[in-house]
Order: sequence, then C-alpha cells, then structure tokens
Amino acid sequence: MTELPDLSAVDLFADLPGEELEHLARLMRPFDEPVGTPLFNEGDRSDGLYLLTSGALRVVRPGPHGMAVPLATLGPGAVVGELSMLGSGARTATVLVARQAEGWRLDRRAFDVLRADLRPMAVALIRRLGMLAAERMRDRYETIAAHLGVTPAPGAFPGALPEARSEPRELEHLSTTLMFSQMRRDAVAEIASGARRLYAARGAVVLSPGVPPPALYVVVHGAVEVSLRGPETVQRLRLAGPGRAVGQLGVLGTQPAVAEARARERTVLLELPWPRIHALLDGAGEAARAFVLAFSEDVVRALRYAEAPVAALRVASGAADAPLQQVRAVQL
Repeated sequence: MTELPDLSAVDLFADLPGEELEHLARLMRPFDEPVGTPLFNEGDRSDGLYLLTSGALRVVRPGPHGMAVPLATLGPGAVVGELSMLGSGARTATVLVARQAEGWRLDRRAFDVLRADLRPMAVALIRRLGMLAAERMRDRYETIAAHLGVTPAPGAFPGALPEARSEPRELEHLSTTLMFSQMRRDAVAEIASGARRLYAARGAVVLSPGVPPPALYVVVHGAVEVSLRGPETVQRLRLAGPGRAVGQLGVLGTQPAVAEARARERTVLLELPWPRIHALLDGAGEAARAFVLAFSEDVVRALRYAEAPVAALRVASGAADAPLQQVRAVQL
C-alpha cells in the first residue's frame, strides 16, 4: 500500500476537516498480517488502533477448559482498539487474523503528541471517542440489565440533595483528583465556577433507574457506587471516588438511566448541568479542550468496568460469532 488511507469513509473520523484528516492519515502506518497472527493479546498494554481495509479479524477470550470463546468477527471498515487511545490499561481480549488482514495502524505514541498539544483534530477525535464510549457503556449496561431481569420503569427523580458549602481549599483539592489532575489551576476554576456542591449522606440515592440523569456529578469527597439491581441479585458496575463522575450517559440525551447510583459514604458532589457540559465539549478555549480529554477518559474508564461482567456473560453462554461486518468495532 502506497497511498494514504481514506479516513473520510470511516465513521470515527468522518466529520474531521480535510486538512486534519490528511495530517492524521500521514501518521498511520500500513500493516499486513497472515492468518493466525495475533494483532494483540488479552493483557497486552494498549498501544494504538487498527483500521481494517481487507480480510477479517476474530475477537476471542479464554473460556472453560482452555478453549477460546469467540466474541465477534470483524470485516473491512472495522476499527479495533480505538478507545485504548485514551486512559490506560490492558487489552481486554485477543484479536486474531481470521483471513489475511491488511489495513492501517495509528500508534498511540503518535496520537499522544497530538493530544499533548491539544491540536483541534486531536480534540475533535477525543470528543468522538468519548461519545462512542458512552454509547457502548449504555449498551453494556442494557445487556447486563437484560441478564438480571431488570426493566427500569419510568420513575421520579430522587429527593433533592442538600447543598454543601465549598471549602476554602477546595480548588486545590480538585486539582489533585483524577479528572482534574492534568489541568491548569485556572482551567479547573473555570469549569467549577458556578457549579453547585451537593451533600449525599451514606446510602443516599444520587441517580435512579428510569430517570434521565439531570446533570453530571463529579465526586469531590467520598464515593458513589453504581449498580444494577435485579429481582434476585445486584451487579456492582463501578465505584466512583474523588475525581470520578457518575451520570455520564446523560450526555447522550434524555434517555432514562439504567443503573442506580448511591453514596457509599458521606459524599460531596460537584453538579455540572448538561448545558454546561455541552458548552465545554463544544468549546474552543483551554478549559474546554482540557475538559474534553478529562471527560472522555473518565467515560472510557467507566466503560472498562462494564466490560468485565459483559465478557463473563458471553463466555458463560459460549457466545457465537457475529456475522461479518455486523460488528464494526470493539473496545479493547
């Protein structure tokens, strides 16, 4: 392959300006792998994404008695491992070449250079990855809910949480938490400006199933547990501590929440209404660009917690392959 890849035909990159697409394409390198070659293995450190132009890939996880359980088969046009461009962690499955595979690879180190400069193309791509992660997280939650027999009925929003007073050194504390630790202090101040501080006693409901999340809630102190409650069992999805958010799926619109969020201990939350969130995600200033990265990485991390129980369900059921091109991308 000698020509640059046509990224305009790939959903992940479709809305990027032409000159930015060309710049991104020049960073990509071709790959050509024979049948049976692993593009990467479960447990490998995430190092980039792959765009498949011909051939087929098979996604598998270990199953009972050492057998590999197939999760998906991917055809031309599929993107693999794109969410590994954000956050950190190990690959959650193995991807094998099922039929002579050709395509393009974007190394994470090359993307990190763009991300560090907050180049407009990188910010736009990070925003797209964050939204994609949110869509997949909702899909994972619905899959787990169906397994547990959870059918969230329309309900009322839990009682309003009382406001908490801001602390004298709260800005300094926020700057040390996970969502804000890579931001300049003035960017943190701009994002937090005007936001309400809410207090949740231990066990207080922050978000209820069947109700659209009215805002994004960032944990300042304490912890919030996100779970799905079935008739006979409870599946914990994640525990959000300081600098982590709950209610991220509200970024997708007004769909009712599937999971419940409760304060695990005495907790202080920063409430960021969705109009404010969308203004930051669509903004061009330094604080907005920094928030795009922080929010998207937080959603990707939350998605990784949901991947484990979904993968366990697939392995337990011996899930069959999806037809070629039915599955376009997987989070690995």
